[in-house]
Amino acid sequence: MGFHHVGQAGLELLTSGDLPASAFQSAGITGMSHGSQPRSDGFTRGFSCFAWNFFLLPCEEGHVCFPFRHDWLDMEEGKEGGTWLGISTRGKLAALTNYLQPQLDWQARGRGELVTHFLTTDVDSLSYLKKVSMEGHLYNGFNLIAADLSTAKGDVICYYGNRGEPDPIVLTPGTYGLSNALLETPWRKLCFGKQLFLEAVERSQALPKDVLISDLLDVLNNEEAQLPDPAIEDQGGEYVQPVLSKYAAVCVRCPGYGTRTNTIILVDADGHVTFTERSMMDKDLSRWETRTYEFTLQN
Repeated sequence: MGFHHVGQAGLELLTSGDLPASAFQSAGITGMSHGSQPRSDGFTRGFSCFAWNFFLLPCEEGHVCFPFRHDWLDMEEGKEGGTWLGISTRGKLAALTNYLQPQLDWQARGRGELVTHFLTTDVDSLSYLKKVSMEGHLYNGFNLIAADLSTAKGDVICYYGNRGEPDPIVLTPGTYGLSNALLETPWRKLCFGKQLFLEAVERSQALPKDVLISDLLDVLNNEEAQLPDPAIEDQGGEYVQPVLSKYAAVCVRCPGYGTRTNTIILVDADGHVTFTERSMMDKDLSRWETRTYEFTLQN
């Protein structure tokens, strides 16, 4: 959960199962911690994302995204080149979550392009989100985090949701939660996930990086349903009811529907990025592969 200090990101792939096709096609971030105290090993920044997506889309894993690299997620025909989460060597980071809505407009633009466009342009995060906000009506519901990470100038992290206020905001230091509703909407599973995240951060101060990553993966894989939650039911309507007992957990686990990938991104005080990805292999819940990529921000 977070920018600034430590974080984790989880990308899930959902199958349609018995759900109406319009029910989810969504992604979600569990939280951001911006402006935390540095660890002894120099990690002062991190990004946290917990996301999910339709299995109907032939998606790739949540790759580290470098400038002008286009093998990202959201590869639905006609909407190629999209992704839910990306970070570039230039320090540009973006993550998108879909807004839970019962009915989707299938003629709307693909939301994955919003992340890739930011990663491959020279526009700063706030200016980019201002431009996006002028075209927000062209998309189904979404939340978008855009950040410029810089060891020299400091980090600028911004947020915009096209189902909320008309203008984007710059996030001040603090801890934030984001799922498939607007920023800081207190869904019970989001509040619970934030609590687990902050506890992991507290414990991490004297732990090596690999232990921190392991603890954050445990947070992402918590399957305790946080019910009742009238807020989710009110927003999702009848479409969320068939999977509510599973959807109300940080980690979704039910037949043909659930977590596909967890990702943790850590950025230290010198701009060194550690991107750890744990992905399901061949849609088999018993087989997972963990990979780590490392690079240094070029700013």
